[in-house]
Amino acid sequence: NGQDVFGNVLAAKPGAETRFDRRSKGVEPSPSDANLLIASIGGQPLLTDTGASVNPTITVKKVDLAQGNIDFDGTVTVGGDVETGMTVKSSGDIIINGTVGEATTLEAGGSILVRKGIIGRGSSKEASQAGSGIAKITCNGRLNARFVENAHIQCGDSVFVDELISHCEIDAANRVVVGKKNAKRGHIMGGEIRTRWLVQAEVLGSPASVSTRISTGHDASLAKTLATLVEQLESKDENRQGLLKVLATPRANIPQLREKIMRTMQQLEADINALSAQKLEVDEELKLLRKEAKVVANRKAFNGVELDIAGHRLQLNEEKGPGTFRYAGEGLEFNPGEISHVEAD
Repeated sequence: NGQDVFGNVLAAKPGAETRFDRRSKGVEPSPSDANLLIASIGGQPLLTDTGASVNPTITVKKVDLAQGNIDFDGTVTVGGDVETGMTVKSSGDIIINGTVGEATTLEAGGSILVRKGIIGRGSSKEASQAGSGIAKITCNGRLNARFVENAHIQCGDSVFVDELISHCEIDAANRVVVGKKNAKRGHIMGGEIRTRWLVQAEVLGSPASVSTRISTGHDASLAKTLATLVEQLESKDENRQGLLKVLATPRANIPQLREKIMRTMQQLEADINALSAQKLEVDEELKLLRKEAKVVANRKAFNGVELDIAGHRLQLNEEKGPGTFRYAGEGLEFNPGEISHVEAD
């Protein structure tokens, strides 16, 4: 209640009951309080007169000192550039409609799309040093960009670049592809590229013999698993050999001891069989990887390019191409005229 200038009571009118808008997205009523909304997804909260919604995407014009760094639980869309030294982190995708400047950091739980390009500065070996101008890019999905220069990239899937990768260090779980079908550009020049299955470009290296190292046919996780299995098998076999020696001694005539040794032997045999089966599966995966991994130069590969396919190395001492490099049982072979045009789907 209130009062007028004479001190008379002015009765308050009963308020109207306002319900939450049922069209709100990304929120739900609290189980313990009907007047409380709780976010059901990560994202940007948007308040309204009748409740709130959660938008899993945030959009900003650009990322600079005025905007500040971004750390967002959802997808980030940047209308312009990510300027020098700025950071964008997202649990989802990152979409940048401009360029990415030097000393920037992009981290995405999903994929990253840069419609123009990534322009870092300095050597990729300086990536861990303070004041480095290298652009640092990490994503669990794909990376797509028009061009990439002086960047350190960790990619959980594949890297697709329209025109140029220059002086970058790239680890991609599947493929690195530079250039499109019938495109005039598509160069990998300088730096080091490491993938599991494929490296494809129109041109590898440069006429100036810039150090360009390309490695494929490797899977660090599989190699580590194989090494662990071999170590476990050796340990189990040593234990089995030790028990066989004990069985050959007079002590093994003691019934309780002999029974215990035999039970242990049976368990060891079962463990060895299971580990051997796992090792066989890993060996088959690595064999397929060695067979399928390749490096493709659709136009040419210059002198000075260093190749490593499935652990077998070759340094080019003459210009080659077009064609495909692959592992051939005893080393690397070059198949003239064998080209491919894998593109981002």
